[in-house]
Amino acid sequence: KTVLIESIHIGDKTINFEYEARLDKPMYNHALTYTFPRKCGAILKKVRYSGYSNIVEESVLNYRYSNDNRMYLKAVSNTIEGKHAFEYYDGNVDPLTMNIDFWGYWRGKDNPIGSLIPEISDAGGIYASQYAEYGLDEVRQSTYNPAEATLLKTITYPTGGKTLITYESHDYSSFFIKNDSTEFRRVLFDDDSNHPCGGARIKNLSHFDSKGKLQSQTSYKYTKSDSDVLSSGILEYMPQYH
Repeated sequence: KTVLIESIHIGDKTINFEYEARLDKPMYNHALTYTFPRKCGAILKKVRYSGYSNIVEESVLNYRYSNDNRMYLKAVSNTIEGKHAFEYYDGNVDPLTMNIDFWGYWRGKDNPIGSLIPEISDAGGIYASQYAEYGLDEVRQSTYNPAEATLLKTITYPTGGKTLITYESHDYSSFFIKNDSTEFRRVLFDDDSNHPCGGARIKNLSHFDSKGKLQSQTSYKYTKSDSDVLSSGILEYMPQYH
């Protein structure tokens, strides 16, 4: 049973919440065809703030369904602040795809779909500890693309201005070692190259006015203080398979 909050009372003020049925309908085919229920729970549709029986402020939330029928927040309209609208990057990803990396992130449609359990073989040298003292094949390794799939792309403000968000994949150049070469103590190893790992991070925030003219841009760099290339990311552990 799903329990939803209906209202909050603070003195003579009240906040009311209204809901609607969620309508996304993920489907997939395997040996048999399965279909998830048409109604997949509830979505918040309206928030109303009132006092002395008068509505002071109201927000209405609108949604859309795309990218394999996933639900996205399309806009929030507020009686005082106006409307904020949202757009998202494309990414038609099967909800049950096995083409995911060690952390469960999609590896990209152009990458081969393998088993959820990678092939394991002996691996020697310092990199053995990075892969739990075994060598893992490529079917679960992270990739650099497409980092932005299905993520928030733009925010359009009531004034007509817009913020564009661009992303890049997480990566790292350092990781911990714990094997016989370190007497089984955790030692941080600094590599001379970068390696991708699951997830995405913001690369640029670009702000435009209502006429589409760029007003400002903030860029984020995730590199070491003494390098413009090597990632500052540190991998705490590598998933282990036994």
